[in-house]
Parts: sequence; structure tokens; C-alpha cells
Amino acid sequence: MAPDATKVIGLISIYYSSAFDGPVLYRTAFYPHTAHMAACRITVNHHGGLRIEGDFEIVDPEGRVIDLRGRRSVALCRCGASRQKPFCDGTHNTVHFRSVVTGEGEPV
Repeated sequence: MAPDATKVIGLISIYYSSAFDGPVLYRTAFYPHTAHMAACRITVNHHGGLRIEGDFEIVDPEGRVIDLRGRRSVALCRCGASRQKPFCDGTHNTVHFRSVVTGEGEPV
């Protein structure tokens, strides 16, 4: 059963400019599946992708849902070089992508 778009309880937009493909926008919408909000965890990996685990839906910039084939854990590309965008395929290792995540600073 598809989630009711009128009941979106959160939306994360990840936007960055990639040296490989120019601007990239990922949006992840969160919906209530029960009376309690389902847990979703996003881990920003050093020198790698964004790991998303839990209940989530990923949509493209036009709002079309990307088929996750039942997966409850995926990695999104941060380096811009993946051949399977928006998903990470490990190419960050080949292009020597470097990004140390400190958790400091405030969201914009």
C-alpha cells in the first residue's frame, strides 16, 4: 500500500554541487506507518555515501518514487561519480573522494 502523501511527517532535502554532474538534489519523505513515527537513521560516512536505514521513501526532483525493491537500508552517493545514482556504488574509492564528517556546525 502506498503512503498517503497528505500525511508526510518529514522531508529531508540533500543538495550539493558535484564536480562530476553539477547540482544534485535528493529528497527523502517520511510517512507514519503506525501511530508512532517509524525510526529512520541517516549516517554520513567519512569519504563515502549517506547510509539510510529504517522506514523511508526516496523521490526524484519531480516527485516520482524511486523503487527500492523492499530494501530498508541503502546508501546514497555523495561524491557525484556513481554510475547508479542516486545510489552509492563505491566509485568514491576510485575517484579518491575525501570528506571527513565532524558533526559540527548548524543545518542551513
